[in-house]
Amino acid sequence: MSELNFIPLITGVIGAALGVWITISRTKYTVYSADFSKRMEQLVALVDKFSDCACRYWIKDASDRLKIEADYVLGLKSSLTVAIDALNRDYKGFNGKQILDALSKFNVACTGHNFPSREMTQGHTAPLAEILNTAEKLKCEILRARKNNYGWRDAVRRPKASVEQ
Repeated sequence: MSELNFIPLITGVIGAALGVWITISRTKYTVYSADFSKRMEQLVALVDKFSDCACRYWIKDASDRLKIEADYVLGLKSSLTVAIDALNRDYKGFNGKQILDALSKFNVACTGHNFPSREMTQGHTAPLAEILNTAEKLKCEILRARKNNYGWRDAVRRPKASVEQ
């Protein structure tokens, strides 16, 4: 008869442990998904900023001198590459060939041609349409990766111990 008294206790302990595990897992999922979504939004905003400054650069828009400086445009290019590399390290599936190809085409559109010279070759106009088109393609690839990475628990890479070089 005393064995029957332990069944509710054991069931309660197992239920509590399961509840704690579910709560912890759900919290981790929420943190990972919120972090990934926020980083995606920042990345898309950086693509927009880079494309805006590149367009201003090519048309010599003097309304904001900082945004038309070649070094500033190159800095935005570098920032975008660093942000994408960081996501590649942190999340599986983000470093798809499609994103890297779209990034490469976008970078060429923004800082290719005769960059940093603003002079275009005979018969060519400023690459504004190319910049805007490649920016949208890159954003589409980024958002596709976001959509495909909803398995957060499995998608997040475990950080590796950094090795001093």
